[in-house]
Amino acid sequence: MSLLTLAEIIIMAMASSMVVAAKDWIESTANYHTKKARNYDIKCFFSFLKEDVGEIPSYKELKRLHLEKWLDAQIEVGSASSTIQRRLANITSFLNILSRKEKSPSPAVGVMFSTEQSPPRWLSRSELEEFREALYLSGKTEEKRIRNIAIVETFLSTGLRVAELKKLRRKQLDTSKWALLNVWCKGRKIRDFYLNKTAKKALGEYLKLREEKLHNIKGRDGEFPLFVSIWNGETSFFGEKTLWRIVHSIGKDAGLDISPHNLRHTFIKNIERKYGIAIAQKAAGHSSTNMTLRYSQATEGEIKRAVNIMNIEGGKSE
Repeated sequence: MSLLTLAEIIIMAMASSMVVAAKDWIESTANYHTKKARNYDIKCFFSFLKEDVGEIPSYKELKRLHLEKWLDAQIEVGSASSTIQRRLANITSFLNILSRKEKSPSPAVGVMFSTEQSPPRWLSRSELEEFREALYLSGKTEEKRIRNIAIVETFLSTGLRVAELKKLRRKQLDTSKWALLNVWCKGRKIRDFYLNKTAKKALGEYLKLREEKLHNIKGRDGEFPLFVSIWNGETSFFGEKTLWRIVHSIGKDAGLDISPHNLRHTFIKNIERKYGIAIAQKAAGHSSTNMTLRYSQATEGEIKRAVNIMNIEGGKSE
C-alpha cells in the first residue's frame, strides 16, 4: 500500500475536517520524534481508509468497524506488535481530541490490540556492573569522564527520558534536597525527581567541573543548562542524539547494545523489584498501571530459579 502525503490526502478528501484537524494536531506537537511518528501513523491510517472505503470519511461517518478493519490489516501484513500499539495509541489520541470537540463518543472506544509481549529491555545486575565499569573508564578526557558519569547516574537514579533530561537547567537542581524540581515530562506533567547517593556524588563532582567551565561565561548560571555544552563562548543544551551516542558508546565498550531508554527501563524494573508495582508506577510517571505491569513479567532465568526453589522445597517437605 503506497502512502499518500498529507497534501495529497487533503486534496483527495476535499479538505475533510478530520484531515485538517489531523494536520493541526500534528503541527502542534512540540517533540520532533513524536511529531514524525504521529505524521506517519496518521498517514498510514488515512491511506488505508482511502483504499478500503474509497474516501476519507468525516469524523461523524467514521465507525469503530473502520478501526477494527485497519487493525486486522496491520496484523495481516505482519507489523511489529510495538508498531501497532504505537499507531493505535496515536490514532486513538487524535480521535479522542475530535470526540471532545464534537461532544460525541470516540469510535476508538473499545478498540484494543492485545498480544503477549516481551518485557521492556532492562539491564540485569551483571550487565549493570559491566556497564558501570565501562562508564567509569569512559571519555577521552577526565572532563568528559566526569560528565558521562553524571549524565548516566542521573538517568539511572531518576528514570528520566532523554527529552526530559536534556532540557534541565541548573536552577532545577536543588542541592539542599538533592532533587530535580519542576521537570516538564511526557504528557505535560510537571514532576520532582529525587537522586540517590551515587547520583549525588557524580553530580557533586560534575558541578565543580561545570563551575570552572562557566567561569568566564556571562549570564545567570541558573538559566544555563545543567548538562551544558560550550562552543565559542556560547552555552547550549546537549541534543538527544548526543546523549544517545554517549550511552550507546559506553554500552558498546561493555559489550552491550543499549540506549538511554534502557537505563529508564532498568530504573523502573529495580523499583518494581524492590517496592512493587504501585511505587514503580509513581516513580515512572505512568498514567496507567498496565504500562508498569510490563516490568513485572518474569524472565526465563527467574522462572527457572522459581521452579528449582519449588523443587527443593518440595523435596524437603517429603
